[in-house]
Amino acid sequence: MNVALTLGSKHAEATIVWPNDSDPEAVVIPPIDIKKSLAVAAEKVGLPKLTRHMMRHTFATFLGSKGATDMDLMDLGGWKSVAMVRRYRKVVDERLDDVMDAFNENGEEQISEH
Repeated sequence: MNVALTLGSKHAEATIVWPNDSDPEAVVIPPIDIKKSLAVAAEKVGLPKLTRHMMRHTFATFLGSKGATDMDLMDLGGWKSVAMVRRYRKVVDERLDDVMDAFNENGEEQISEH
């Protein structure tokens, strides 16, 4: 697939080819070493390590804490089962505390009404 993009004056007429380099005049986007990029990013922010796998966990946990359902996460993360979503998504304790507080408040109201 060839995509013509303007890359500034030096490459204004350049064609970018990715991932194939069949055009010898094209600027080829090099493969990205994601592991190396994540290691550099981790070092910059002071983490001992950062992996793609950790990012999938973070993605699922963050979206879950913002209200995404298991089905939403399955669609967005590409998981094929709710069981896999639940392996990746960590339920944030604060959210569970809020759920239990709401449950307890409703329960107390119902008990006092009887």
